[in-house]
Amino acid sequence: MSIVFAVSGTSGSGRSSIAHLACKLLDGLDLATSYTTRKRLVDKGDSDFVFTSRETFEHMIERKEFLEYASSFGNYYGTPIHHFQQAREKGHDLLIQVDDEGTQHIKETIPDAVSILILPGRAAHDPHEPGSTIEPTALSHFQEASLQIQTPNRDKYDHVIVNDRLEDSVNRLAEIIRSERSRARVAQV
Repeated sequence: MSIVFAVSGTSGSGRSSIAHLACKLLDGLDLATSYTTRKRLVDKGDSDFVFTSRETFEHMIERKEFLEYASSFGNYYGTPIHHFQQAREKGHDLLIQVDDEGTQHIKETIPDAVSILILPGRAAHDPHEPGSTIEPTALSHFQEASLQIQTPNRDKYDHVIVNDRLEDSVNRLAEIIRSERSRARVAQV
């Protein structure tokens, strides 16, 4: 039985780094690659995405090829269902990086999916803290986004990780995955 881990977090939370490192740390954990219609960013590593046309994406929607998808800022983002099918065939678990809406869709489709919210720690939002990942001019945008996701939606998640230190957050995510795997094994007996 494969477990789906839906990991969500605001921009600047460290979600992508934590997800990639956890997948390297744990055997039998596959990382889903999202499809998107947005333009590739030249100056950023875009290995988390498969870039496709709007027409192709919409055909995939019509054929029900997505586990979840959403439109954000005029672009589509989605997780193809074949990632889940491939993980299940290999006996692996699947980690999916999604936004809050995507997490809700996954939980509707796969009620046993484990939802994990990653919040940026204090260093991420304070440009004066060592290790800050934010420019002072962007501070208000991150604070607003962080407040939006921290308040009403926080209770919808099975687990919450505050990313004060990357290594600790990766270890916490790995601990959550190990615990959920143990719980699933016990439930099968």
